[in-house]
Amino acid sequence: MSLSSRSLAVFTREVLLFGSNMVTSLIVAHMLGPYLAGVWIILALIPSYAELLARIKADAAAVFYLGKGMYALGDVIFTLNAIALGTSALILLPILIWFDAFKEAVFGANTQNIGVLIYIMLMQIPINFLYLNYTYLHIHKENVSSLNIMVVTRALVSSAIIITSLVIFNLGLFGVVVGSTIGLLCALSIGVFRLGYVPRTGPLFNANLLRDLLQYGGKLYVGSLISHLNVYVSQAIVIAFCHPAQVAFFSIAQQLGQLINKVTDAMSTFLLPSLSKQNEKQQAAEQAARAFRIAVVILVLGGGCFALMMRPAVLILYGIAYEPVLIPFYIILPGLIVAACASVLMMFFQGVGRADLVAKVAIVPLILQVFASLVLVPKWGIIGGAVALLFTLLVTSMVQIIVFIKIAGLSSSELIIRWKDVLLVKDFIIGTIQRTFRISLSRS
Repeated sequence: MSLSSRSLAVFTREVLLFGSNMVTSLIVAHMLGPYLAGVWIILALIPSYAELLARIKADAAAVFYLGKGMYALGDVIFTLNAIALGTSALILLPILIWFDAFKEAVFGANTQNIGVLIYIMLMQIPINFLYLNYTYLHIHKENVSSLNIMVVTRALVSSAIIITSLVIFNLGLFGVVVGSTIGLLCALSIGVFRLGYVPRTGPLFNANLLRDLLQYGGKLYVGSLISHLNVYVSQAIVIAFCHPAQVAFFSIAQQLGQLINKVTDAMSTFLLPSLSKQNEKQQAAEQAARAFRIAVVILVLGGGCFALMMRPAVLILYGIAYEPVLIPFYIILPGLIVAACASVLMMFFQGVGRADLVAKVAIVPLILQVFASLVLVPKWGIIGGAVALLFTLLVTSMVQIIVFIKIAGLSSSELIIRWKDVLLVKDFIIGTIQRTFRISLSRS
């Protein structure tokens, strides 16, 4: 299966899952209301921020080393899982020791009935780390079907349990938390089963492997940390200064806008192992530049259509109570489009062993965003958060593009859209529609 076909399979999955998740989020929003929906968003941030702060990106580093053929798969699996459990323990232990202080710091003083929900979300941390290990292992094997089954299982099982618990059993926030946890656990189980047992061939403690995974994973970790903060620091400051309903509006706007990322995420999923297997840096650079141009063609057209559809979609699906979602959405959308295109170029740095550059190019924009958010959010609320986020996305993307041109040794003209790129996208879309139509006819 070609890179474009694998990317299409991942993107198709993401679009279908977005529809499923949209239905679930609509039901959650309507059944819980803005306040409890905001509480759920804050609860969901617990495993998200644990992933951000404690998960050293050894899993992504493993794709690089496995692509270079430096270590055996069985040894990598064992070491990855040991790292995942160890780092989970490092973040869980202090939270459990100072649990009451943690609970009050995140949710305030009126949190008598939320302790159990926090414990359940904490359980997701090690499960999620192991789940991510197996997604990257399937990415290395370029097994798109196993990867899709894992992700689909997580989404559909979670959605089914959440909807059932809300609509039929009226379990409220408890049902949402339990449903998300069970879906994650089922997805991990399937990932382990489909990869199968791969025995170790080296020693139980492989110091060289552990060192390489932690060293290169540490570079990826720093880059991921700063990139994540560039996207979510405004949300964190909104949480600090705004009430839960506004948190819900801002988070929904950001979540809807990030559908744009589904295109480039699909491209990047299998672009990384492809780049890591290239023997020449020039070949990897040209492949990354071509992926960037194609992403620009797709996202400029898709982003325009997305913007036109969003207002009626929000009013019809969420209702008039969620109309405040629209203003921050329209503010951040241009930044998300530019950032999504530039993210493709970051795969080049990871694929050629220069993951440190991902972090370096994002440090100054992050500092600027913190100051901008602290000034604008108290003054303008979620609008200020959206403006600060837009500014950071644009500045970071421009720096990433400039650094790529310099490090890759390419001319800036290599990133300018060519007519053949437009034709390639057109032909690919038409071919995909034709294949889908033929499959539908054959089944009927």
